[in-house]
Amino acid sequence: VKVQRLLFLIGRIRSQEKDLLTRAVWQRLAEADGLNSFLNILKDTSYASAALEGATFEKFEASLVAQLKTLKNDLFSVTHFSFETLLWRKYDIHNLKLLLKMKFGFKDLRRYLIDCGEVPVTLFEQFIIDNEKVALPLFWIKIIHKAREVYEKNNDSFAKLDGFLDEILYQDLLKEARKYGGEVPRFVKQQIDAANLKVWWFSKKQKEHE
Repeated sequence: VKVQRLLFLIGRIRSQEKDLLTRAVWQRLAEADGLNSFLNILKDTSYASAALEGATFEKFEASLVAQLKTLKNDLFSVTHFSFETLLWRKYDIHNLKLLLKMKFGFKDLRRYLIDCGEVPVTLFEQFIIDNEKVALPLFWIKIIHKAREVYEKNNDSFAKLDGFLDEILYQDLLKEARKYGGEVPRFVKQQIDAANLKVWWFSKKQKEHE
């Protein structure tokens, strides 16, 4: 049965490929001179519904998240697979970053939470923000405690906090990817390279403005 579900899943994912944005569309998006122009381009794509609802960036993002949650539910609500960690773990880390920053006194960032991870956002929030005893896996409790230590030992540095959590994420993803071999580890390594390039680019730009 699980093999049949996997074959069904592969078929569903391949059927979604026709809705991916083309290189030409990405080029037009890169040249868009503002949000309205950006959304107008997307109205001619499979993201038309999100574009129509996205009068602001926040509404557009919320619509995309809603579509992602629907897709996740459609694909994985009946049968779960071990490789799901490769798909959803990044959202758990994203949510941890925001909630820990809120806990350390940053502004309310709840509107940026993405409830598509393996752990429900409400569970993280109850544990981190409300200090409640909840059924959070020990794996996550250890990461949260260590993240707090990193933040405090580095003069309340959000950058160090983000770096620690990113390292946890990519170490975990690479470990999981190696179980499957083939192109999977290479794909994860490419994600790591992209993340490092992003950090380098922002660091470079920051130094240019100092």
